[in-house]
Amino acid sequence: MYEKLSTGCRSIDNIIDGGISPGELLLIYGVRGSGRTTLAFQIIINNTLQGRKSLLIFTGGSASLMRLKILAKDKWSEISENILVVNINDFKEQDDLIDNLELILPENLNLIVFDSITSFYRLALKGKENEDIALNKQLNRELAILKYTSIKRGLYVVLTSDITIRPGEITPIPIASQILTYWCDKIIRLDRLQENIRRVVLIKPQLDISCLVRISENGIEDI
Repeated sequence: MYEKLSTGCRSIDNIIDGGISPGELLLIYGVRGSGRTTLAFQIIINNTLQGRKSLLIFTGGSASLMRLKILAKDKWSEISENILVVNINDFKEQDDLIDNLELILPENLNLIVFDSITSFYRLALKGKENEDIALNKQLNRELAILKYTSIKRGLYVVLTSDITIRPGEITPIPIASQILTYWCDKIIRLDRLQENIRRVVLIKPQLDISCLVRISENGIEDI
C-alpha cells in the first residue's frame, strides 16, 4: 500500500482522506491571500523534511521563492538541496516544460508542485478570445501529461489555480474549471473568513465537508 503525503495540517488531511496519494492530482484554489500558495509550499517542506526531492514550478518570480524560505525558517539549509525550482515566464514556456517533463525529473523525485497552473493560461486568453479553443486544448494536454506522469512514476502532484467568479454568483471557481475538475482527483477551496482564519472546503470528491484552519507565519495550522 502506497504511503499518503500529509499536507502538514491534520484537519486538511482528514477531509482529503488522509493526505495525497501517489498518482493523484490535488488542486488548491481560493481568492488572493487565502493561503493556497502557503499550503502548497507547506506540502513541499513537509515532503523534503522526510529526505525526499520535490519539483516546484512557479510563476511568481523571486518573491514566491522568498515565501518558501520564510516558511522553512531554519530548515531551509537542510531541505533546499532537495527542491528543484523552475521559474517560467509565459504559457509557451509552461507548455514546453510539461511536454518535456519526464526528461528533467530525477529518479528519486516524488512531488511536483505547480503554482499556479492557470496564471499564464489566463494571460494568454486576454485579447485572444478567438484562440480560446487552441489554448484550452493546450491546457488540457498539459493536465493529461501531468496525470499520466503521476501515475507512471507514482508522483504526488499539487496544483494551485487563479480564480474567477461567474456573473451573478459570489463563490469563486478556478480558472478553466471544467478542465481542472476533469483531471484533478481532489479539489479544495480556501475561503477567507477572518484575518487569519480560513475555511477549507472539499469540492471533489463532493462529500460536502469542510474544516477551519489558522494561517500564521508557521503556515496552515489546526485550530
